[in-house]
Amino acid sequence: MTQTAAEFLAELAKSKEYQATQEAKRIEVARLAKIYDADEKELVQELNEAGFDVQSVWDFVNTKEDYLGAEKILVKHLKQKHHPRIQSGVVRSLMVAEFSENDELWDLLIEMYAHTPSDEAIEVPEERGLQQAIAFTLECLAKPSRVDSLIRLVSRKPDGDAVSFLEETVLRLS
Repeated sequence: MTQTAAEFLAELAKSKEYQATQEAKRIEVARLAKIYDADEKELVQELNEAGFDVQSVWDFVNTKEDYLGAEKILVKHLKQKHHPRIQSGVVRSLMVAEFSENDELWDLLIEMYAHTPSDEAIEVPEERGLQQAIAFTLECLAKPSRVDSLIRLVSRKPDGDAVSFLEETVLRLS
């Protein structure tokens, strides 16, 4: 006999094992939220003082709102030590074509990619994804005059996360 969705959910509600697993997940999410909030507190405060109504740097990712005026603050925090999850948010928020003329940003991202471990080398799942975010942002900001630096980067980190995007970018711009 097939179980209905309502019956399945009722069964889960009665399952002590399932409920314990869910509670452990809720506790872990709350623990991580505290870490992330504390880590980006200064960044968010600076952005708010500059007129950007955000609660997290991640609020900039995939938004249609104009935040080009936040570039200096974001680049400043790109240079600072942050939790990899917050650093990924900063990097992804800089994935805007209008930032492609910023040579300092480009150089920072090249160095970050070269010195950031790939996900395979990172044991803690919540700390993964930074190198990939950097690669995607480099792809977005790339232009023909930067092909040589991408070639050098790919040569240095041939097994880096999302390196195929960088290789495709080299081919596209060459």
